[in-house]
Amino acid sequence: MSRAATLAIGLATLLLALGYALAASWPGAAASLAIGGAWLVGLRRAWPAAGALGLLGLAGAAAAGVALGVAGPLALAGVAAALAGWDLERFAARIRGASGDTAAVERAHLRQLLGILGAGLLLGALALALRLALSFGAALLLAALAIVALGRAFRLLRRAEE
Repeated sequence: MSRAATLAIGLATLLLALGYALAASWPGAAASLAIGGAWLVGLRRAWPAAGALGLLGLAGAAAAGVALGVAGPLALAGVAAALAGWDLERFAARIRGASGDTAAVERAHLRQLLGILGAGLLLGALALALRLALSFGAALLLAALAIVALGRAFRLLRRAEE
């Protein structure tokens, strides 16, 4: 499972670095590579805060990149891959040392993660394609609805795992 986390983190790093390079922002590409590399070193050395800091760093790099002209789809895919790496890293830590056959649990988690990533990428692509003018109140209401919906989805997923 940690191999999948390593692949996802590497993919996120390369997607963001590619986005910066295509936008001719070489410092951004170097920063993305440095953040991803530090995350991978932290993963290898089992630093407790590596996952959270790596995810925060790559998500911040993606957000800054969009403001600097990085293609939205590359930034979206980079964040999705970073989230996958963070999730897989945490999942591997939770099942490490578990007794019995964990292969079925790992496969189920990967299937669930791929479904969630696919839905997120689809909704993200839709958001990149559509431009809506919303008032602040409407945006606030939509954000509140999204938070409630995500909370319910996470509760359902937790119940399904138990």
